[in-house]
Amino acid sequence: MGKIHAFILAAGLGERVRPISDHIPKPLLPILGKPALERILDRISTLPVQRIGINLHHNRSAVQTWINGSCYAEKVLCFPEKTLLGTGGALKNAASLLGQSVFLVHNADIITDIPLDLLVEKHLSEGNVVTLAIHEYPKYKSVWIHKDGSVNSIGKRSSGPDHTLRHVSFTGIAVYSPLFLDLLPVGTYSIIEYWNKAIELHHKVGTMDCTGGEWRDIGTPESYAATVFQYLQKSGSALYVHPSAKCSAVTYEGYAAIEEGVHLAGRTMIRDSILLPGFTTKTDASLENIIAGPTFRVDIKMPYIMLNNYHDILSIPMVRNFIKTRPHEPVVRFIGSGGSDRIYYRIRVGDRSAVLMKCSDADPDYQRHLLFTSFFRKYDVPVPALIASDPGNQLALFEDVGDTTLFAWLQCKKDPDIVEQTYKTILDVLVVIHTTVTAKSRECPELHTRLFDREHFRWETAYFIEQFVRGVKGLTPRNESRLDDECNHLAQTVDAFAKSVLHRDFQSQNIMITSKDDIRILDYQGARMGPPAYDIVSLLWDPYYCLNDDMRMCLMDYYLKEMDNARDDRFDEYMFTQSLLPCRLQRHMQALGAYAFLSRIKGKNYFMNYVPRALVYLLDEITSVKKIYPELYELVINCNEETRN
Repeated sequence: MGKIHAFILAAGLGERVRPISDHIPKPLLPILGKPALERILDRISTLPVQRIGINLHHNRSAVQTWINGSCYAEKVLCFPEKTLLGTGGALKNAASLLGQSVFLVHNADIITDIPLDLLVEKHLSEGNVVTLAIHEYPKYKSVWIHKDGSVNSIGKRSSGPDHTLRHVSFTGIAVYSPLFLDLLPVGTYSIIEYWNKAIELHHKVGTMDCTGGEWRDIGTPESYAATVFQYLQKSGSALYVHPSAKCSAVTYEGYAAIEEGVHLAGRTMIRDSILLPGFTTKTDASLENIIAGPTFRVDIKMPYIMLNNYHDILSIPMVRNFIKTRPHEPVVRFIGSGGSDRIYYRIRVGDRSAVLMKCSDADPDYQRHLLFTSFFRKYDVPVPALIASDPGNQLALFEDVGDTTLFAWLQCKKDPDIVEQTYKTILDVLVVIHTTVTAKSRECPELHTRLFDREHFRWETAYFIEQFVRGVKGLTPRNESRLDDECNHLAQTVDAFAKSVLHRDFQSQNIMITSKDDIRILDYQGARMGPPAYDIVSLLWDPYYCLNDDMRMCLMDYYLKEMDNARDDRFDEYMFTQSLLPCRLQRHMQALGAYAFLSRIKGKNYFMNYVPRALVYLLDEITSVKKIYPELYELVINCNEETRN
């Protein structure tokens, strides 16, 4: 593929997305902090593009200002239009640029992962005058194509005996040969009539089928919101907060995007909403199903997907019992599965809601989850209340604690004193688990006899080597026998420390902050008896959210003091401190193995975002004991070098 040019159609009035487009031109609508135009430019720039033309009209000064301040300023050539020229007239107006080579045209309101390089290559290999990227999208079907993919007509189907034509949709992306410009007059018109004219003149108009790829039209408030929420889902989060936003007292449910310059002065509950640059509140607020800016609010209908099993869920006896006395229509929503294979649904009836957990028949933790819920709540560990259960079908209905994890809560900048106090409250819970609950653990034999011992520690390191070292990094340990010996030594070392009840995954994604600022703990069904330092490492050396060293040490001191106060027998602070480094080594190898497995095997690629921080932790830890674990040190160094490369 030689050098090409590109053109972005960005002059439209954005009428379908008004009143939003009266304040923010459609090309600059932010999608998780990045304007749609920038996302398109990023993708186009992966091609060997010399120059990129952009036509401007509506609110063009704002778009021009953004372009001038972007990294694309040197590459972009703007074509202002005093009056709108339409999609055809816009190309003719830019003929001085586009006539120099094959060129790609991309609508500014289309967000997609269509492989642009393959589209250009197909165009060049087939010798087409135009190649349209098409897909199966019933709402916009207007293109009739032959079996070989060539276009028969656009709009009305051509008459004739050919009954094999297929009806498809245009994606808003196409590649043109420069000679196509010779067909275009100066003026205002749609490009579509000249695709038909090219066919009439026996030029070949081809297509590339992109069905199955990501494709979003952000031309309406609902489709824009759906695009933002889809990006959130792909990121593994339901909340986006721009670094400049001021929103220290936010909780959310569903999806929420808080963009640049938003200032929420009071306590704010956000449900399925997008707050655009400049939006402010001065008092407490509840924001639901809206797109809001400085001077406008647009109600949106959440694009709830009707679940195939919607009526089956509502017919479950415990669910039916929950909703039967409520006058409102119930809403059932899939709320994900995190890193597990469990499925969760939120059942909302008016202002009340509950969460349905559905486990597979083979899930061994289902019964433990119910058992541990009862045991933990007996000793004031704040886990969600169990409303009802159906062991025969592996179902349980729990208190709904919202969607605001500690990790999400920390995305909104907080005063350090508030962060410290919240962590101390969480550590208070951990102290109860490590003392009171541990002292009573014999009351729950299923927990008391579940040891986090050498065998399990050894499994963690094998998991790290198989999934992360071999699977992600593609590395083979230099001396597997010596490495095995070192991992055995580490497992034995950690296993030798005194054991308490251990949550085992006590990190910021499993700690919830409710709308009343209460704490709830999730994912406790994996609890075992193990060294308490493992939980402390999970929380204070969390790859999801990195505390600064001063805060970490302050919180460590607090935990040690509270443990000492809570124990009838003297808390052995020295031995606990000795256990920290071995537990850090174990925990971070486990985390890296889990991130690799969830990304590679489960397809949840966003977990790879947390690999760099976990690897930094592990490198720091192994460096301090490299004489004890030389093979493991060498392996971690090689993993780190591979990451840099």
